[in-house]
Amino acid sequence: WIAHLFYRFWDRFNVSDCHGLLVHPEFVVTLARCIIDQRQRKLLYVVLGEETIGPDPYEENLDYALYAEITEKIVHEKFKEEDFGYDVGLVHLKTLVDFSKEHIKPICLPSAREPVAYYEQLAWYRREDHPKPLTFSHLQEIRLESCIARYKRNGIFASFDQLMCLQDCLFSSDVLANGTYTCHVMLEKVYCDIPLSGGPVYYTKHDGYDTYTYLAGMRAFGTANCTDRLNDVYSDMFEMGAWIERKIEENSLFIEQL
Repeated sequence: WIAHLFYRFWDRFNVSDCHGLLVHPEFVVTLARCIIDQRQRKLLYVVLGEETIGPDPYEENLDYALYAEITEKIVHEKFKEEDFGYDVGLVHLKTLVDFSKEHIKPICLPSAREPVAYYEQLAWYRREDHPKPLTFSHLQEIRLESCIARYKRNGIFASFDQLMCLQDCLFSSDVLANGTYTCHVMLEKVYCDIPLSGGPVYYTKHDGYDTYTYLAGMRAFGTANCTDRLNDVYSDMFEMGAWIERKIEENSLFIEQL
């Protein structure tokens, strides 16, 4: 379900700059700021099914990866580039994604906020070396109010509408009564590299038969400094899920075929 978005950046082509998440055979969700064309940057296409980013996407395994053309970009009506709230958008793919490939499946959207002890994150980081592998980490949600206060003390003001704050945590050997492990919040960042925008945080649920993965958030902004104690901020998919589902229903071209 994880995707990466490729752009023309100035005079360079096939530059990877954002994550995306496959939520429907026709649609990939990402940050609004990732799909707004700028003078120096234009979204070209979406790649699904890859775990590493090479120096040139055309050198990747074409049998494994899926290169998807784009027909439309849908940005949340309340999003403003100078702000950070309502940072969500949809990329409408030209053709339906074939789910017969085991490694290309959609991620679920939550229907309501749920108590989650910790989240998991997958992200590609902005490193010069290639290939760039997906990096896995654990995160816990912290109070949005305290997160906002820290940013304001550093002169950063934002609406913080539809956002959530998360901080790195590490598992300990302590086992709780329900059989789960304790994930302790770290005072300093575990990873100091900057991830590509829109890195997903998610959680899983098991119904006794199958395991389902739910998208909780996408990294909107943060810092690479390991000592400034500023937390990473994510677009809140618990709040945005209804908007995403409504836009998919309004814009799907193949909905009667599904």
